[in-house]
Amino acid sequence: MDNQKLETIPEINNRKGILYMLTASLLFSIMGLMVKTIGPTLPASELVFFRNTIGLIFLGISIRNKPLKNKGGKIYLLIFRGLIGTLALLLFFYNAATISLAEATIYVQTSPIFIAIFSYFYLRENISLFSWGAILIGFVGIYFVLNPGKILLENFTGILNGVFTALAYTSIRGLSAYYEIRTIVLSFLLLGIFFPVILFLLPDFIFSPYFLVFKGIWRAPNLQEFFSILVIGITAFLGQIYVTKAYGTGKGGIVGIAGYSTVLFSIPGGIFLGDQIPNLETLAGIILIIFSGAIVSLEKNK
Repeated sequence: MDNQKLETIPEINNRKGILYMLTASLLFSIMGLMVKTIGPTLPASELVFFRNTIGLIFLGISIRNKPLKNKGGKIYLLIFRGLIGTLALLLFFYNAATISLAEATIYVQTSPIFIAIFSYFYLRENISLFSWGAILIGFVGIYFVLNPGKILLENFTGILNGVFTALAYTSIRGLSAYYEIRTIVLSFLLLGIFFPVILFLLPDFIFSPYFLVFKGIWRAPNLQEFFSILVIGITAFLGQIYVTKAYGTGKGGIVGIAGYSTVLFSIPGGIFLGDQIPNLETLAGIILIIFSGAIVSLEKNK
């Protein structure tokens, strides 16, 4: 008789959740690679426009097959979530094109640190002393990744990326009781199409060196760029599906830690495209940020 202990259902679900999240991380890293490939020739605003247009097509098919059902309310928060999510995506696409892919990705992964802070002040959630210590470690990691010798704009957009991503996720928690997830995603996609169009209509002189991230000059993509744009839209859509599956299957804290694998996938991909190998200071910062986010996530899901 086999004396090996049988896996429990929660253990099986956690394993599935981790596999789903690893798949999502791989897809998001592929999206980042495509952005880095064409980001220097196409503005971030145009990439955001195409990315959300492709996502809207897929979501429209889903809504047609199964109409939306919402309680309604907090419409301004819904608009805020769409706008702040668009800004976060715009900043990530800009960062992916201007700095190493590993750094651009780790800035996104600082969001759990800011989510914990926003949840404390906005949602009045308690944070343990241990978690506050982890948050402090996370900020030390951010300092190492920033490397004060870099261009100020890169530092600024990187931090804002993490902050805006955290605000977007925090707002979802305030909207989930009023709207189903597809409606929340729809607000993000629609604002992600409308906002770039506004940028396209603005005159060029508005985009000073400090606002290059918002540069909205339209340039028709060539065939190779259009293929990369399709990959960006499809991988982003599929990645979001697997993230949803991951959190719907496994325990949030464990699944969230698996999400940091995006950084591990992005480092070799970025080096392949010409990024420098991260120095010891940057690697130390990445490790501290991952450690901080992992502790915060686990403590929050106890």
